Amino acid sequence: MAETNRVWVRTIALDTAIYGKSKSTNQRSIPGSSFDDTSSSHHHWGWAKGRIISDPGDKSHLSGGQLEYTEEDEIKVYIQDAESAHDRNEVKLMGSAVYSGDLVMDNVYGDDHGIDNDEDDASMNDEYFSDEEGENNIEASDKYPDDLIILTHLHEPSVVYCLRKRYARDKIYTSTGPMLIALNPFKHCQELYSEKIMKKYWDRGENRMLGIAGESSSKSDENDPASEEGNNLPPHVYGIADDSFRKMMATLEESSSNNSSSGGRRRRPASASSSSSTLASSACNQSILVSGESGAGKTVTTKFIMQYLATLS
Repeated sequence: MAETNRVWVRTIALDTAIYGKSKSTNQRSIPGSSFDDTSSSHHHWGWAKGRIISDPGDKSHLSGGQLEYTEEDEIKVYIQDAESAHDRNEVKLMGSAVYSGDLVMDNVYGDDHGIDNDEDDASMNDEYFSDEEGENNIEASDKYPDDLIILTHLHEPSVVYCLRKRYARDKIYTSTGPMLIALNPFKHCQELYSEKIMKKYWDRGENRMLGIAGESSSKSDENDPASEEGNNLPPHVYGIADDSFRKMMATLEESSSNNSSSGGRRRRPASASSSSSTLASSACNQSILVSGESGAGKTVTTKFIMQYLATLS
C-alpha cells in the first residue's frame, strides 16, 4: 500500500481540541440505524477521518507508513467525514495525540492509483470515500479486503471501518488470519446458506485434500468462471467447518496408517485402562469456538456449522 497522509482522529480528541472538553451532544450511532435523518445532531462511532495538511517548507513527518512527531509538535488535520460534527474543519492537534493513540494512520484501499499524488490534490477528492462504483472509484470488492491481515495499519478504526463497509454490502463474514468475524445481518440471507453455496466449500475442501486445488481444476474448466470462483471463495462459516472436518479426517487417516504399519503380530488383549489411554493418545478432536455478545448470532452460527458437518459426514 502506498504512503498516505490520511488519518483517523478520535472524536473525543477533536472535541477536546476545539471545545476544551468532550461534548455529549454527539450521539453514538446505533448499528442498522439510518444516517439520513434531518436532525441537526451528528452521529459518530468514536472516530473521524481526515488528512494531515502542512505548510510549505514543513518537513515530512511520515516515514515507513508511520507518523513521526514529538509531543510538542503541532499537527494540522483537515476533517473529511460527513458523519462528524467537525466535517470540513481544520483542527490543530498536538504531537502527543500520536503517542496516546488518538491520531492513527489510515489505510489506502484498492490499487493505490491516483491517490495522494504530489501532482494533484487527490487526497481531497471525496470520490475516494464514496461507496459508489464508477470510472473514478475503486471497485468495492478491492477497497475492503476479505482478510483484515492485508491492512497495512491494523487498529480499531481501520478494523471497524472495514467491517462496516463490508456489512453495508451484505458481506457479513470477514477473516482475520485463521479466525472468522461474523456480523449479525438482522435479516434472512437464505442465498448465503443454500445447498449451492455449501457445495462450493465442500468441493474446495475435497480439492485441498486431494492436492489438486487451483491449477488442475482450472485446466479442466478453463472457460468455466465457476471453477475459478470455487478456488477463491470468500470467508464463510462453512469454510471454518470444512477446515475443521478435513483436519480431523486427515489426522484419523494418518493415525490409522501408522497403526496398520506397526505389523500384523497378534497381541494379548489390552486392559481397559491401557485401551482408554491408547484412544486418548490417538485422539484427533477438533474444536470450533463460537463467541460473541448476546444477540450476536452465536446460536444460529452453531446451527449452520452443525448443518454443514451433518451434510459433509
